[in-house]
Amino acid sequence: MGLPVKVYETIDYIVWFLSSQSSWIPKKIHKYLLEGFKNWPVWSWVSSVSVYESEFIPNQSTGKLFSAMFEAKTFDMFRLTRDCMIDIKTRFEYTANLLGLSETAETLAQSFINSGFIEGWFKERTSKPKSQTSPRKSYLL
Repeated sequence: MGLPVKVYETIDYIVWFLSSQSSWIPKKIHKYLLEGFKNWPVWSWVSSVSVYESEFIPNQSTGKLFSAMFEAKTFDMFRLTRDCMIDIKTRFEYTANLLGLSETAETLAQSFINSGFIEGWFKERTSKPKSQTSPRKSYLL
């Protein structure tokens, strides 16, 4: 029905927002958008593949972060293992190269972790569905 409006995977946009290349965006808007990404738990880089992803070379740690997150059930039970960090850094290195970012994968990974994306994922995944409000009763007077 038209041209695709999404060029990169969600995680690529997040990494870009964590980089200095997004510093031109007004701080209030930048914070709002980054917070929105954090509270939208769809940034998995394992479950989706784009045209650009065909160049991504997985390794033995690819997917370890999400495996650990799914197994943990809660953030308190989650452990950020060495394999999880390798998974994050590998994906972020790919994105940094793809988008021409100046930061290292290590720096971007630390920013991702410090920004609370993993906690946000658990928060959104474990929150109860919002209850629907009951329809108002109408009374005939």
